[in-house]
Amino acid sequence: MVFSLPSGGSLRERGVRGEEQPGKEVDLSMKRLHEVFVLSVLGLLLFASQGSGQSGLVPYTPTSPWNTPIPANPFVSPKSSGYISGLTGSFGSDPTQYSFPVYKVDSATPLRTVSISGSFKTWGCNTCQATVQSGGTVRVPIPSGAQAAAGTDGQIILWNASTGDEWEFWQLTSTYTATNGYHYNTKWSAVPASPGPRGAGIPYLAGLVRPWEIALGHIDHALALTYQNTATTYTFPATKTDGPCTSSTCMPEGSRLQLDPTLDVTTLGLSASGVIIAKALQKYGMIIVDTGGHPKVYFEYDGTAHWNGAITASTVSGIPLDRFRVLDPAHPMGSSGGTAPVVSLSPTSFVFGNQTVGTTSAAQFSTLTNSGSATLTISSVTVSGDFALAGLGACGTSLATGTRCTISVNFKPTATGTRTGTVTVTDTATGSPQKISLTGSGVSSGTSTPVASLSPTSLAFGNQTVGTTSAAKVVTLSNTGSAALSITSIAVAGTNVGDFTQTHTCLSSLAAGARCTISVTFKPAATGTRSARVSVTDNASGSPQAVVLSGSGVSSSTTGPAVSLSPTSLAFGNQTVGTTSAVKYATLTNTGHATLTFSGSFAISGDFHFTGLGTCGSSVAAGASCLVNVKFTPTATGIRTGTVTLNDNAPNTPQRISLSGSGVSTSTTGPAVSLSPSSLSFGNQAVRTTSAVHFVTLTNTGHATLTFSGSFLISGDFAFGGLGTCGSSVAAGASCTVSVKFTPTATGTRTGAVTLNDNAPNTPQKITLSGAGT
Repeated sequence: MVFSLPSGGSLRERGVRGEEQPGKEVDLSMKRLHEVFVLSVLGLLLFASQGSGQSGLVPYTPTSPWNTPIPANPFVSPKSSGYISGLTGSFGSDPTQYSFPVYKVDSATPLRTVSISGSFKTWGCNTCQATVQSGGTVRVPIPSGAQAAAGTDGQIILWNASTGDEWEFWQLTSTYTATNGYHYNTKWSAVPASPGPRGAGIPYLAGLVRPWEIALGHIDHALALTYQNTATTYTFPATKTDGPCTSSTCMPEGSRLQLDPTLDVTTLGLSASGVIIAKALQKYGMIIVDTGGHPKVYFEYDGTAHWNGAITASTVSGIPLDRFRVLDPAHPMGSSGGTAPVVSLSPTSFVFGNQTVGTTSAAQFSTLTNSGSATLTISSVTVSGDFALAGLGACGTSLATGTRCTISVNFKPTATGTRTGTVTVTDTATGSPQKISLTGSGVSSGTSTPVASLSPTSLAFGNQTVGTTSAAKVVTLSNTGSAALSITSIAVAGTNVGDFTQTHTCLSSLAAGARCTISVTFKPAATGTRSARVSVTDNASGSPQAVVLSGSGVSSSTTGPAVSLSPTSLAFGNQTVGTTSAVKYATLTNTGHATLTFSGSFAISGDFHFTGLGTCGSSVAAGASCLVNVKFTPTATGIRTGTVTLNDNAPNTPQRISLSGSGVSTSTTGPAVSLSPSSLSFGNQAVRTTSAVHFVTLTNTGHATLTFSGSFLISGDFAFGGLGTCGSSVAAGASCTVSVKFTPTATGTRTGAVTLNDNAPNTPQKITLSGAGT
């Protein structure tokens, strides 16, 4: 087998702290785990499982801390707001770095001998201390072609889902040597009695997000988190720590964080994958397992997951870190009963930079959030120094649970030099008063200057067919100084000035702290390297500022477009006559070096049709991809076939996608509905306050698409929570969630029901609802 382990910095150097340094040998045998998913929500490309043998399997016991959902009104740590103030940096999700490939193994997988230089730990039961082998060799199932993750850490997971056996290795090489190895059983709780891998002693598989979960639309476990400010202490379920931080704002490894369950994650601008992840962070949260360079949740390594862009480094970047809360480790996971406000401020400091004496800056804003389970009473908000409330905030005397308000501050220096101040918020939350530190510099009118900044400072357009126009690339011009930037001109100059065109949103004056954009396109007039620059002439130091432009003109005759389709056929399986299937997608990639242009509309035949969710327009740039989407509505029973035909300017035109499916009778293979749970109890809730959201999972256990008849109905003092995932239909074997919240209008027992009307035999289905107003 061949392992690709390029050289590079250590895990600690490149953003994640490594594990302990013992050793052992293992013999591994397993089949390559292929998981390719295709799922589209508003055109998002995912991949459908292909023979992994493990799709749908969640490791560890239902009562494991990883698989226990967070209840309504959980106990929140009294240190939560301080901890969250230290949760800074970009929120990452890169499956190509510091993650774990997962391979399926079974009794047929060949055993191989692995030499261990450190230690190999085996747990005989969930509560047993590990049997430790120092050095030597072990025999473990490893399939041919299996590869450890790229990088110096070289981790790998080998999992026999039927027996529960899970092997993990650190720094496994192509010659079957490893530093450390571990042998668990995934039918246990994932909390070994003695330390395992990762900085927190937690197995690699715990909290790992896998492709089939994204494809199904829900993640039913807590996620694993690494971040930079881990403490020197740890808490359950961690069994050790590699944390270096002694500050009171640093979280122990093992801490469990929950995304504010009242946050409407559909408003964050996330991709479909991002929304699925955000909902899991609300229902199950995330647990700190290691120390890293910035906050990051773990996904199966791209080498076995084949995410194909469904998960990228920025998938979760739109989830606000300041909307998390830290649960109290003094109470068991899953317990509830917390009744106190929990406050966080974000940001907790403002830097105003230079400001002319006697003039007022633009306002800066901080968000005050109550993530607790009781109303926050605000006694006062005061400001000191040369700073004042700007009057643009919205904080009053109280803040309901799950809500937030803004505090706005501006700066008007009374003298030159550094000026400091503080916003002080006095309230009923633990840790009151909360504070925002303020700094700025007063400067005389004669010293205020603009500063022009361009980002990026170069644009590379790559190959472009002569006479055709590229997609636009964008540059941002920012004024980071303390006076207005006067812009004289923005123009293209240089050797091949006619090959590049710019448009911009910049006016003649750019205020301090403001920005505008410059868009550039490339249309080469000849073959070969082409270059120019965008020149910005203004009143800032260093004028004119420049953006370097480059690209290559290529001939269409030698480097034209080329089409690749994946897959080249779509099989829809059984579908009830007269009903419409879920969407299936084929990915069209232009593997050539020039723009692919389509000749007219795509054609489709048979009982198949396009649905409007595809992403292919009139052309596809070189190296780019788009989606062709198809649905199946059989008009009769039996095998039905059809074809998608694409006509374009590629040499192999027309391209075709073959389509197949079977029409079946409703009487034999209709949809069937299962609700879990079939009732929701909200417990006690103060009158005219709103509970946390509760969820019910609806599963179509039948063999045809479930179609809803109109909107869901809800009665009593209950309302939908806005976090459900059920649309107009549910494919056979798929699931969605119904979310409900409770706002009692009076004291005493309150009841209601959710009513679902659909095409299943037992329609309508009902979810009974109950709670008590207090």
